[in-house]
Parts: sequence; C-alpha cells; structure tokens
Amino acid sequence: MIKKLFLCFLFLFICLNIFSKQSKKNVVRVDIIGKNANRSYFIKFSDENNLNSFEVYDEDN
Repeated sequence: MIKKLFLCFLFLFICLNIFSKQSKKNVVRVDIIGKNANRSYFIKFSDENNLNSFEVYDEDN
C-alpha cells in the first residue's frame, strides 16, 4: 500500500515538473529598476513565431 502511494506521489511530482517547464517556454521576465522600488513583470507570448500577441503578468499574480 505504501509503495503504491509513493509511486503515485512520484508520478504526480514528475507530471507537475514537466508541465511547469512547458508552460514557461514562451515566458520572458522583465525587471524594471527604479529609484524607490524594483518591479518584475512576466510576458507570455502565444507563439514563438508570432510576437505580436502576448499577455503581461505582474510578479504578484
């Protein structure tokens, strides 16, 4: 029973790790350094060939 539970958790960990790498493939991090604060934004492009369509995410989201 414990072996099956361990294998299940291992499988979920591997799936989550692969999914996070695939979702970050088209993401660029932009750091803006100001006098009083630093801000970070993430820009996610919809496609590698089409850079005209993108979404901007704040670091807090």
